[in-house]
Amino acid sequence: SGLKLKKTKEVFSKESPADTIISQDPDPGESISKGGTINVVVSKGPGEVAVPDLSNLTESQAQDRLEKAGLNLGSVKEEASKNVEKGKVVSQDPAAGERVEKETQVNIVISKGITMVVVPDVVGMALEEARSEMEAAKFTVTVSEQESTSYPEGTVVAQSPAAGEKAPEESQVTLFVATETESVTVPDVVGETRNDAVSILQESGFKVRIQEVPTSNPSMVGIVLEQNPAAGEELPVGDSVTIQVGKSP
Repeated sequence: SGLKLKKTKEVFSKESPADTIISQDPDPGESISKGGTINVVVSKGPGEVAVPDLSNLTESQAQDRLEKAGLNLGSVKEEASKNVEKGKVVSQDPAAGERVEKETQVNIVISKGITMVVVPDVVGMALEEARSEMEAAKFTVTVSEQESTSYPEGTVVAQSPAAGEKAPEESQVTLFVATETESVTVPDVVGETRNDAVSILQESGFKVRIQEVPTSNPSMVGIVLEQNPAAGEELPVGDSVTIQVGKSP
């Protein structure tokens, strides 16, 4: 026929085996002059491959693995990671195991390692203000309540880690927030035996301090002579009450 074939392009094709003609120009049946050229597109065969797992590889290792699979390295970004060693792949897109066309670009994120951040001082702040401050510094916040007579209710009384320390970005900071302290009426234990007085005060939620004082009255040995604070006063639970107990001179 004196016609010439010219391969103008090679493409992947699921339907056509490798090295077979997919299309031509001019189309079949069209007229062409003797010695003319028919341009053809040739199949490179099925183009789907599974995306390899690039986890914990360096950028160059990831590129090598992609090239062996017939894929290309796409964008490379960096982000902090406390779980993946610096310079290694944290994530990829498309994910490992997905089937894609050959020569598809696979984007990767490389670990910058752990970013350490100075913990801000939020003691004395209202909870929501303190939370905003911590989240702006890229910490996560947990809250624990703590009774306090020194700070208003809803105020941060302590924090962990302490202000000025360095901690990993996205790590957890605990804020201890003041709650209203429960107050209890101090019971009257004057005239009670030492052991009974201690039991009564402890059951009311108080700590007990004991002072022994000499008494010339034998019947008052082992008996509470005085107490401080006095009976009837209101004290926060956990405060101390001092009792003076008679002893032989």
